[in-house]
Amino acid sequence: MVDDFRRTVLEKDVPGILATLSPDVTFHSPVMPKPYRSRAAVAPLLTALAEVFEDFTYTAEFDGRSIESVRSTAGSPRHALEFTATVDGKSITGMDVLATGDDGLISEVTVLVRPVTAAHSLARLVGRRMTEA
Repeated sequence: MVDDFRRTVLEKDVPGILATLSPDVTFHSPVMPKPYRSRAAVAPLLTALAEVFEDFTYTAEFDGRSIESVRSTAGSPRHALEFTATVDGKSITGMDVLATGDDGLISEVTVLVRPVTAAHSLARLVGRRMTEA
Protein backbone atom coordinates (compact mmCIF):
# COMPACT_ATOMS: atom_id res chain seq x y z
CA MET A 1 0.00 0.00 0.00
CA VAL A 2 2.95 2.35 0.60
CA ASP A 3 3.84 2.10 -3.11
CA ASP A 4 0.26 3.04 -4.05
CA PHE A 5 0.30 5.92 -1.55
CA ARG A 6 3.59 7.24 -2.98
CA ARG A 7 2.35 6.97 -6.58
CA THR A 8 -1.02 8.64 -5.94
CA VAL A 9 0.55 11.47 -3.94
CA LEU A 10 2.94 12.19 -6.82
CA GLU A 11 -0.03 12.14 -9.22
CA LYS A 12 -2.04 14.43 -6.90
CA ASP A 13 -4.78 11.80 -7.13
CA VAL A 14 -6.76 12.52 -3.96
CA PRO A 15 -9.32 9.71 -4.48
CA GLY A 16 -6.40 7.34 -5.08
CA ILE A 17 -4.65 8.49 -1.89
CA LEU A 18 -7.87 8.03 0.07
CA ALA A 19 -8.17 4.46 -1.24
CA THR A 20 -4.82 3.62 0.40
CA LEU A 21 -6.04 4.84 3.79
CA SER A 22 -7.95 2.90 6.40
CA PRO A 23 -11.53 4.17 6.88
CA ASP A 24 -10.54 5.21 10.42
CA VAL A 25 -7.12 6.64 9.52
CA THR A 26 -5.47 9.14 11.85
CA PHE A 27 -3.68 11.98 10.04
CA HIS A 28 -1.28 14.23 11.96
CA SER A 29 -0.72 17.44 9.99
CA PRO A 30 2.24 19.70 10.74
CA VAL A 31 0.01 22.74 10.35
CA MET A 32 -3.15 21.76 12.20
CA PRO A 33 -3.32 21.37 15.99
CA LYS A 34 -5.52 18.27 16.16
CA PRO A 35 -5.25 15.06 14.17
CA TYR A 36 -7.83 14.29 11.54
CA ARG A 37 -9.63 10.99 12.06
CA SER A 38 -11.31 9.16 9.17
CA ARG A 39 -11.04 9.27 5.40
CA ALA A 40 -13.89 11.78 5.19
CA ALA A 41 -12.12 14.19 7.55
CA VAL A 42 -8.80 13.83 5.70
CA ALA A 43 -10.19 14.37 2.18
CA PRO A 44 -10.42 18.20 2.28
CA LEU A 45 -6.96 18.44 3.83
CA LEU A 46 -5.44 16.23 1.13
CA THR A 47 -7.15 18.34 -1.53
CA ALA A 48 -5.69 21.51 -0.02
CA LEU A 49 -2.21 19.97 0.22
CA ALA A 50 -2.36 18.83 -3.41
CA GLU A 51 -3.18 22.42 -4.42
CA VAL A 52 -0.50 24.06 -2.26
CA PHE A 53 2.53 21.82 -2.85
CA GLU A 54 4.46 22.56 -6.05
CA ASP A 55 7.27 20.47 -7.53
CA PHE A 56 6.57 17.72 -4.98
CA THR A 57 9.13 14.88 -5.18
CA TYR A 58 9.92 11.95 -2.93
CA THR A 59 13.67 11.75 -2.41
CA ALA A 60 14.12 8.74 -0.09
CA GLU A 61 12.22 5.89 1.50
CA PHE A 62 12.89 4.17 4.81
CA ASP A 63 11.15 0.91 5.58
CA GLY A 64 9.73 -0.01 8.96
CA ARG A 65 11.92 -2.96 9.78
CA SER A 66 14.11 -1.12 12.27
CA ILE A 67 14.27 -1.92 15.96
CA GLU A 68 12.43 1.31 16.69
CA SER A 69 9.48 0.27 14.53
CA VAL A 70 9.15 -2.95 16.52
CA ARG A 71 8.73 -0.81 19.63
CA SER A 72 6.35 1.70 18.05
CA THR A 73 3.27 2.46 20.09
CA ALA A 74 1.02 1.63 17.16
CA GLY A 75 2.50 -1.85 17.02
CA SER A 76 2.49 -1.77 13.23
CA PRO A 77 5.23 -1.44 10.63
CA ARG A 78 6.35 2.10 9.89
CA HIS A 79 7.58 3.54 6.63
CA ALA A 80 8.93 7.01 6.01
CA LEU A 81 8.97 8.86 2.73
CA GLU A 82 11.21 11.92 2.58
CA PHE A 83 10.11 14.69 0.21
CA THR A 84 10.96 18.11 -1.14
CA ALA A 85 8.55 20.66 -2.56
CA THR A 86 7.91 24.35 -2.97
CA VAL A 87 5.21 26.20 -1.04
CA ASP A 88 4.51 29.84 -1.88
CA GLY A 89 7.97 30.14 -3.43
CA LYS A 90 9.73 28.61 -0.40
CA SER A 91 11.62 25.32 -0.48
CA ILE A 92 10.31 22.78 1.98
CA THR A 93 11.64 19.42 3.11
CA GLY A 94 9.46 16.92 4.85
CA MET A 95 8.64 13.38 5.73
CA ASP A 96 5.49 11.30 5.56
CA VAL A 97 5.61 8.67 8.31
CA LEU A 98 3.12 5.90 7.58
CA ALA A 99 1.81 3.07 9.76
CA THR A 100 -0.01 0.18 8.15
CA GLY A 101 -2.72 -1.91 9.73
CA ASP A 102 -3.32 -5.64 9.59
CA ASP A 103 -5.50 -5.11 6.51
CA GLY A 104 -2.55 -3.53 4.66
CA LEU A 105 -4.16 -0.10 4.52
CA ILE A 106 -2.43 2.94 5.98
CA SER A 107 -3.80 3.46 9.48
CA GLU A 108 -1.79 6.52 10.47
CA VAL A 109 0.00 9.34 8.65
CA THR A 110 2.28 11.83 10.35
CA VAL A 111 3.68 14.65 8.22
CA LEU A 112 6.76 16.56 9.34
CA VAL A 113 8.13 19.65 7.52
CA ARG A 114 10.93 22.17 7.77
CA PRO A 115 12.05 24.98 7.77
CA VAL A 116 9.65 26.86 9.97
CA THR A 117 9.22 29.72 7.46
CA ALA A 118 7.95 27.29 4.84
CA ALA A 119 5.78 25.56 7.46
CA HIS A 120 4.19 28.94 8.26
CA SER A 121 3.43 29.49 4.58
CA LEU A 122 2.01 25.98 4.36
CA ALA A 123 -0.19 26.59 7.40
CA ARG A 124 -1.47 29.89 6.01
CA LEU A 125 -2.29 28.53 2.55
CA VAL A 126 -3.79 25.25 3.75
CA GLY A 127 -5.78 27.05 6.44
CA ARG A 128 -7.23 29.43 3.85
CA ARG A 129 -8.28 26.55 1.59
CA MET A 130 -9.76 24.59 4.49
CA THR A 131 -11.96 27.53 5.50
CA GLU A 132 -13.07 27.99 1.89
CA ALA A 133 -14.02 24.28 1.55
